[in-house]
Amino acid sequence: MQSPLNIPSRHCIFAATFPLPAGNAASAGQPPIIAEPFTILFADRSRHQESQIWIYNSLIKAYADETFDSLAPEQQLILRVHALSAIQFLKSTEVPEAPGWPFHPNLRFACIHPFIYVPLTDLAKERDALPYTTSWNLWLASTKNTDHPGLDLNTNKVRTIDTNQTEALPEGFIFARVRESDLDTVISTSTIPRQKSTLLQLPNIAILKSPSPSTLASVTDSVLPDSQLELAAWAYIGIDGSLATLYVQPPYRNRGFAKSVARELMIRLGNGDFQDLGFDGQGGWVHADVKVGNKGSEAVMKSVGARVVWTTLYCWINLEKF
Repeated sequence: MQSPLNIPSRHCIFAATFPLPAGNAASAGQPPIIAEPFTILFADRSRHQESQIWIYNSLIKAYADETFDSLAPEQQLILRVHALSAIQFLKSTEVPEAPGWPFHPNLRFACIHPFIYVPLTDLAKERDALPYTTSWNLWLASTKNTDHPGLDLNTNKVRTIDTNQTEALPEGFIFARVRESDLDTVISTSTIPRQKSTLLQLPNIAILKSPSPSTLASVTDSVLPDSQLELAAWAYIGIDGSLATLYVQPPYRNRGFAKSVARELMIRLGNGDFQDLGFDGQGGWVHADVKVGNKGSEAVMKSVGARVVWTTLYCWINLEKF
């Protein structure tokens, strides 16, 4: 199934394992009954050097407190079969109309749950087809909690999680969307490959600085005097709903801007302020992949009420070995 997210510079595909049981309810005019466990994947290999593939299996929710090794043997086998089917599907599905076709043989999987990455990487290791892996802690935060620390919409101030008192941005600073003219700066400061066409589609927020507070009087998100406002910090919501590309320019560090911009972005996302980008804010959750020991990022996630829920894996799998 092709994705409605497709644009001239993108070609996305959804796929799923949906074996339907006998006597499906759809024959009686009722919604179909989906047999479990099932696997769903989203793939956009036209992203080239970016993350391309995300996978979910229904066992993740049903057995949230289990490890892969504690699953029943038949469940482990199903996950292995589904992982192999996903790889074979991606190898056999040709999309010559997609930008950059034929694609590089490496599949770039992102944010994989242990139930998926154990069988997936086992299959790859058996074929010497795993050139890259990296693990992260997945932090999960709600955008719908009414007690969530964030923006006081009446005063444009940031509430702190510890005291619940307002803390204004310093004079001369405002929140606004990242301007297209700033994208080269955003891309140059990230160690993770990004494309402008991707960033233009994603919810984002920036902290901008004006040399004169009077400049801010007529500023809106859609009309910004580029020559007078300096980019101080920014954050994005990734295509998978993650808090990503959060960065503070060196001259503006140690002012709490990382926490402020993350909070503001989550508040606006939860309020549905990015519907023009196709994000209605109804998902209710944001996650972030944080390296263990990254104290700065961990502090930011704690400031928005996030908690670690599991370990995720990013990996590349070489299709030529399958």
